[in-house]
Amino acid sequence: MITRVDLETLEPLFDYPLKPDEEPQPPAISLTSQIAELAAENQRLREENNTNK
Repeated sequence: MITRVDLETLEPLFDYPLKPDEEPQPPAISLTSQIAELAAENQRLREENNTNK
């Protein structure tokens, strides 16, 4: 369930109910780690490409 909160008082205002057919989803993996991995792979491929010239 998602709760709407007053940002000044941090008191709950109301809840958004889940749809009857909607299952709670597990937390998604962080894109930060994927971006870091892809940046490292991109750098490695650039270096590999430059040594092959």
